[in-house]
Amino acid sequence: MYSLPLALTNNSSYEVTGSSLLNSSSFSKNEEKNVTICVRMRPFGEIEKGKELGYAFEILDNKTIRENISLSGGKGKTSNFFLFDNVFGPSSSNAEIYDACARKIVDSCLQGYNGVVFAYGQTSSGKTHSVLGYKDPGLISRAMSHIFDYINNSNKEWLLRVTYVEIYNEHIYDLFNPKTNTATLIVQEDKWGQTIIKNIEEKYVTSEKEVLQYIYKAQKNRHTGETGMNKESSRSHAVFTMIIESKDKETDRHDGGTFSSVKKPLREQKGQAVRVSTLFLVDLAGSEKSSKSKKEGHTRTEGNYINTSLLALNKVILQLSKNSSSKAQQLPSYRESKLTRILKIGLGGNSKLSVLCCITPGISHLFESISTLRFGYSASKITNNTKINEVLDETALLKCYKREIDDLRKKLENNDQAKENAIIKQEIEQVMKERKQLEEMLDELTTLVLVGKGEELKNKLLESKRKSLCLLTPPKTKLEISESISPSTINTSVDSSPSQIATNLGQENDLQTTKINELEEQIKEYQQRLEEEMIAREETEERWLDLYKQTVKFQNKARELEFCKQELQEELRKSNSMANKWKEEAHHLSNLFNQTIQCDNNNIESNHNLQIIQLLKQEIKALQDKVEFLTDSTKTKTPSSYTMDKFLVASPRMNL
Repeated sequence: MYSLPLALTNNSSYEVTGSSLLNSSSFSKNEEKNVTICVRMRPFGEIEKGKELGYAFEILDNKTIRENISLSGGKGKTSNFFLFDNVFGPSSSNAEIYDACARKIVDSCLQGYNGVVFAYGQTSSGKTHSVLGYKDPGLISRAMSHIFDYINNSNKEWLLRVTYVEIYNEHIYDLFNPKTNTATLIVQEDKWGQTIIKNIEEKYVTSEKEVLQYIYKAQKNRHTGETGMNKESSRSHAVFTMIIESKDKETDRHDGGTFSSVKKPLREQKGQAVRVSTLFLVDLAGSEKSSKSKKEGHTRTEGNYINTSLLALNKVILQLSKNSSSKAQQLPSYRESKLTRILKIGLGGNSKLSVLCCITPGISHLFESISTLRFGYSASKITNNTKINEVLDETALLKCYKREIDDLRKKLENNDQAKENAIIKQEIEQVMKERKQLEEMLDELTTLVLVGKGEELKNKLLESKRKSLCLLTPPKTKLEISESISPSTINTSVDSSPSQIATNLGQENDLQTTKINELEEQIKEYQQRLEEEMIAREETEERWLDLYKQTVKFQNKARELEFCKQELQEELRKSNSMANKWKEEAHHLSNLFNQTIQCDNNNIESNHNLQIIQLLKQEIKALQDKVEFLTDSTKTKTPSSYTMDKFLVASPRMNL
């Protein structure tokens, strides 16, 4: 019987000796790790309701699920606890599953990140219902609605391409074009390092309805079959892929998102920065046991391929989780299966990952369900380093930096102009205030002189002198103030005529005008220095852009060399493979040659033995003749010479 390829299958039993409550800290970093794990338990089917005693699991809250030991175990058994990002019960809807498991992934893909969402679990656990849906739209339908709503409210130019393939018996089939020869569908990496399927048919789409029509037609080409656990069971892994490309519009008009009229990847169109992301939505075939699914013949072969593929997926997940928690890194074995090869960037690379673990509620499937939960726990420890995928050629890069420089320059000019205007405004207000005060003082002094109030005039002069000293000169010490405002100065000011006072005030106005002129000259000098600094900054930016341009060229050259290196390594691998085949053929020919020589030797020995046998036969015949001769001689008592001669001639040994 084929063993079930689920997580931790090396345990002979699902029973544990202690509590298996998983530490919540393992899931507190899911946002940092870009990994989301959700669990969904389906309700009982019509056939199961009469056979099962109850639910094998208890959902304690929206994050915790526990094994129901009252049904599954006896005395002394410890219950299995599991903690995940989200746990959903039998009454959950596909809308809840999408919001918790896929919405953030789709949002990230629209921003330029890669994303993978796949459903995992045994046969008849509800994976296809969750991903595709029937009456309740599944993850794919809701993701398409989400994507096109976002595009209609954006201000970018978009290009969307979709592919739909299935992996059946470790062969890739194009569901959009089933006539394509499966031998020509080869998994490889493109020049940007993305995993692609060569010769696959891509559909350019511009609406949700168009995508769903393609999927509806493609579903008819998928391999399905009836098993002992499900009337219509998926016998293959289905991988729906959407490549999302976007770039800013040439104009600043906010009139919603548009689609490119050219059926060509935007990243191949030079002159503008393009964000490229890949969204994988995967419906995995369910793992199964022969004893439960009642597989025979062709169906049993399908199940073996499914289990082998899922075993390779489990192996990669365990390797990635160990790499995240230890310094010793091991290379994940992506090439053991077509499924892991296609999902390489999503499992352990530059991608955000979401896993929906689907389990059945029955106690008869407890072992498989616990293995699925352990798989989800292993996947939760994966750490992916994500970044926005932006393709920039030299022209687009220069445009991008020029736009940034212009924005920074405008901000700098606005800030400098605002500061300069504030300073000038403050100085003008201060000068106008001083001038107004002097004019008021002049009017009051003129009035006092005409009226003849000498004492009051003296006090006013003293006050005006002090104010003018405070306004026109920097702060002075007490000694300086006492020296500058002496009684002789005050008396001189009092004894002065009104015309002299007016002359003094006019001189003070001239001083204010001179000060304003000096401030204007300082402002001009400041502006000149600012212009020189801006020119120097522009020169520095131009030099930096030249250096960056050279760096980009070197990086592109390095990528080309790396790509050539990979091609050479692939050719070397093929050459080594051919050399090994030739060695095997040479060894085989050598064995055949040795066998031929041995056969020839055996033939020679056989001929020699035949000669000996013939000689022995002749000798036996001679002995018989001798016996006859002796018998005859006994009767006659005298042998004849003729008989003796006949005896001598008949005996070979005597002749020798």
